[in-house]
Parts: sequence; C-alpha cells; structure tokens
Amino acid sequence: MLLRKTFTFDAAHNLTSYHGACEKLHGHTYKMTVTIEGTPGDEGMIVDFADVKEIVRDAIISKFDHSYLNDTFAQPSAENIARFAFNTLSPLLRGLNYELRDVELFETQSSSVVFSREDLLVPDVNQRVDAVMFDFDMTLADSGHAVTECMNIFAEAKGLPKVTQEVMLNLLGRTVEEEWMILYGRFEPDWIDFYRQNISETEFSLIRLFDGASETLSLLREMGLITGIISNRGRLPLVLERVGLLGKADVVVGINEVKNPKPAPDALLLALERVGVSPENALYVGDTDIDIKAAIAAGMRCIGMTTGNFDEPSLYKAGAWRVCADVREIPLMIGGKA
Repeated sequence: MLLRKTFTFDAAHNLTSYHGACEKLHGHTYKMTVTIEGTPGDEGMIVDFADVKEIVRDAIISKFDHSYLNDTFAQPSAENIARFAFNTLSPLLRGLNYELRDVELFETQSSSVVFSREDLLVPDVNQRVDAVMFDFDMTLADSGHAVTECMNIFAEAKGLPKVTQEVMLNLLGRTVEEEWMILYGRFEPDWIDFYRQNISETEFSLIRLFDGASETLSLLREMGLITGIISNRGRLPLVLERVGLLGKADVVVGINEVKNPKPAPDALLLALERVGVSPENALYVGDTDIDIKAAIAAGMRCIGMTTGNFDEPSLYKAGAWRVCADVREIPLMIGGKA
C-alpha cells in the first residue's frame, strides 16, 4: 500500500554551467510529494500523516522555503534537489512496517522529477570508487574499554553512577553531550573542559587500533583511492595522532567542523567537498546505524562493520550496502589484493 503527502515551498535559484533562461536568478513554487510504501499497523495506519508532516517540515521545508538554493547546491537542478530530499528523508521515514519509496519534485505544474529507491541501486563491481571514508570508534579502533574506563573515572569524580561497557557500546557514535544526557539526564558545559584536562589522555592511551587498520588505509592509498576519517568526536586530529593514524588519511573531519553531527550528512559531505569526490563514487565504513543513516543521507554506500555493537542482520536492516567483520576485507570488496 502507498501513502502520499504533498508539500510546497518557495525558493530562488539560478543554474550554473548552463546557457538559457534558467541561468538568470529566478524563483519557483516547488511542489514535493513523498511516497511511503508499507502495510497498516495495529492502529490501521501505515504511519501517521502528522508524523510525516513534522519530519518533512523539519528536515526539508524549513531548510528550503524562502531560500537561495545555490547556497546549498553547486547546481540546484530539480534532479539534485529531489535526490537530496530522498537521501535526507530515507532514514527518517522508515519503520518496521514502512519505508520511503520515492520523492517527486515539481518545478512547475507540468514538469517534475522522481527520485526513488531504485535510483540508489548500483552495480556491485562496476560502480567506480574514488574514495573510502571511515568512522573511527569501533571501526578503525577498539575504544570500548577506553571510553568505559574513562567515563567511570569521570562519574566517580562527579558523584555520578558508573556504567558498563555494554551500555557504552550502545552509546558510541553519539556526541559526548548526547551520551551524558542519556546516562545522567543532564549535561553541564564545564564537564567537557574537566574531561579534557583530566581524563582525555588516559582515554587516548587505552585505545587500540584493530588489526590491519593502519595497513588498510595505506593499501587503499596505494590503490589510488582517497581515504578519510570522519567522526562525531571532538579534537579528532589529536586522538588520531595519539594512535598513529594522523597523516594516514587524506581528509579528517570531526564534529567541531560542522553544524550537525551524524546521522546528519554534514561531515561526510564536507569531507567529499574537500577532496572533490562525488557521493556516488565514495564509500563510508562504520559500525552503527548512525553511520549508515549519515551515509545514505549523503548519497553514499555504507559498509557496516560488526566490530561494534551491531550484528550483520542489524546492519543490513539499517541499510548497509555490504557488511564485514574485518577492516582488512574492504580493499578486497573494491578490487584490491590481500
């Protein structure tokens, strides 16, 4: 069964590298229809229209309405806008009984483009890969023990309850502020300075790279591929220096460089922009559903790693393109040699 909801927004743009009327500044009243495919649940609905309205409004309409689209897109064509909308909404409009099927964008009453799930399907071996980007925690490095040990040092100093490693592994991938809010129900700004001044170096000293992590980055570069490390960590270059990975990647983007952390695509898109690679020609490697959602929103394929707290079925369910248990398998997936 299909569920559809239509939205409108007004925006201005001009097409670049294009000769014609649309190269001049002009505007449109865009109409955008999202189509969700699913089966009715216990309440007799696929998904509440009110929930769809709120998600699309917050993720797309509020961003584009009365905006200059060239501020967001290098080429603000209807095709690129529809693709961006689908990639952004796909992880948000997904439940046990439904998922986003397509986004149709009308530039005029008689002219529209449709971006659908089928447009995300790419050949396994024929799609060119120019870059491979990695998450850090539990993807390149085993940091579970380190963050648990140091979170408990912090908790003892602040009179807060201690946590188990299982709990911390469930939280990895989020920002430290989000972790504290989930663990303790509050976050105080001075906590970050306290942690950095008194605990960070202990955490860095306890982190261990997974076997083959450094060698995999080197091999990918030898294969002519661009590499990157993208994380929701602050001070990412510092921790990479401590574990010996600084300089092993062509681009590094931490949370302090973007407005929105993963699962928003901001950090991934910034990394791709810096190295001049299109999303469809890049892979992102991560161990959580947060990583997969960020990759999908950026228009990238994601390789899920079972080195964290997600097993293979969970990673595929979240939308992973491929799943592996050892970072050394990744060059083999894209034509390298062991």
